[in-house]
Amino acid sequence: MKTRIASWDCTIPGAGIGERAKACPRCSDLMLVVQTLRQVRNETVESAPIAAPGVLWWRAQMRRRSGAVELMTRPIALVEKLALVILAAGFFCLAAWQWNQIADWAPLLANLAHANASVVETLRAPLAGAGGWMLALALAGFLTLALFGGLAVYLLVEKE
Repeated sequence: MKTRIASWDCTIPGAGIGERAKACPRCSDLMLVVQTLRQVRNETVESAPIAAPGVLWWRAQMRRRSGAVELMTRPIALVEKLALVILAAGFFCLAAWQWNQIADWAPLLANLAHANASVVETLRAPLAGAGGWMLALALAGFLTLALFGGLAVYLLVEKE
């Protein structure tokens, strides 16, 4: 390996590297650094353990397989993230659409802890009205979204 001093500002123009290293302190320092780096590199290369061919082959196969799996699961991960965004947008739209009913339920839920009646009796009264089926359907939908949303988050976190 040759040491090149490309555009080095040296006081001895046209001299060889050995002559520069002897006469010029900058070139001397440069040669010392170059020699030290070469020595460290050679020691590192010599001390590096060489693995058995079987181990190298196995590692290459594992890299190839993991690369193939990543390539195949990339579209699935993209669809999962897209589904999570759509789920969040759908929940937001549902909440905006049914805001009046949600606002009607807020005092009921606030008084639920202080009520003397049981939870079933407290929830049965609003469901007995004409719009009760809509509320029950919204509650079932919310629980379903929460279940699948939790599952989607679990699957996304598990991969990382």
